Amino acid sequence: MSYVLINGKRYYKDDRTGRATVDNVSQAEADRRAQRTRGAMRSSVSNRPKSAAGYSRRTSSAGNRTTHTSFPWKVIIICAVIAMFIGAFLYNHSHVSSEEKAITDYMNAQQANAADENEAEATYLMPDSTERYLEASDIENYSHDE
Repeated sequence: MSYVLINGKRYYKDDRTGRATVDNVSQAEADRRAQRTRGAMRSSVSNRPKSAAGYSRRTSSAGNRTTHTSFPWKVIIICAVIAMFIGAFLYNHSHVSSEEKAITDYMNAQQANAADENEAEATYLMPDSTERYLEASDIENYSHDE
């Protein structure tokens, strides 16, 4: 809040909006308002206004340039969301459910049983042929198919 003289008349100027309105109060009342304004300015220095993003603002005396001095929460939130997506992907990629494990165990057992049955059903023309190398004299009497 400040006072401006225009063509000999005193105008009240709102610093926030920049609007100037005619001030019809006495000089004593104008001085009291100025004192309140100075007192409010001193107390507002410690209570800096916050911007819409939640950052505290600091205005330099050289101009009305505003700098943000608070912690960048938006960056932290974005990083946390990305980390959660990566974690979910890795969990789903490496996690095996109990149903999948049961099916895999069942299929492995079935394959092992089938291999055992095939081995038990195999009949050998020479019972000891799995334990030693055969010689030409051992297979002379057999046909080509045998």
